[in-house]
Amino acid sequence: MFSKYGIVFIFTCMEMKDGEQPDYANCSPEGLVRQVKMATKTAQVELAVENALERYDAGGYAQKKSRILALNHESPSYSRRN
Repeated sequence: MFSKYGIVFIFTCMEMKDGEQPDYANCSPEGLVRQVKMATKTAQVELAVENALERYDAGGYAQKKSRILALNHESPSYSRRN
């Protein structure tokens, strides 16, 4: 339906890294991003990105920047900027 009507899928957590998550969380934000990227590509739906958390460090910024460049996205959203 998204593809049919030209709806953009906006996905968050692009700045998150697996190695920054506590072991007890048993999660993979990078794996989730890969899953979403593959699903939107398969469905021919445009994927847009935004950040989930307030991040003021170079690592978070670099992670999001690399995701944006990998998607060739022209207009990312940068939320929670205080």
